[in-house]
Amino acid sequence: MKNLLKENDLPDKEAYRDLVRHQLLIERLLDVHFDPQVPLFAEQRRVMAMMLESSPQALDVRSKLVRGDDFSELAAEMSLEPFSRNKGGGFGWVPKTILLDMLPASIV
Repeated sequence: MKNLLKENDLPDKEAYRDLVRHQLLIERLLDVHFDPQVPLFAEQRRVMAMMLESSPQALDVRSKLVRGDDFSELAAEMSLEPFSRNKGGGFGWVPKTILLDMLPASIV
């Protein structure tokens, strides 16, 4: 637990331990129960994203990607969202039909 808190730049306080514990339980439920069923129900798309501070930063990252930089490495370095940052920007598999509803209005 302490390692996860440290890896995610979170203080070692009860509220944050609860948050990490909750996230781990969700990931376990997804891995054990839902992930094996996903391909049976809908066409899927693997979602990778990084949450960035500003539009200029997003444009800078986009330029790096166009040059051939690795998305996962950039996400691990720059994403503001700690759980996906530790997975190189990976958010897992999402049904294609709901993908557009999940995406924010402004994407670079």
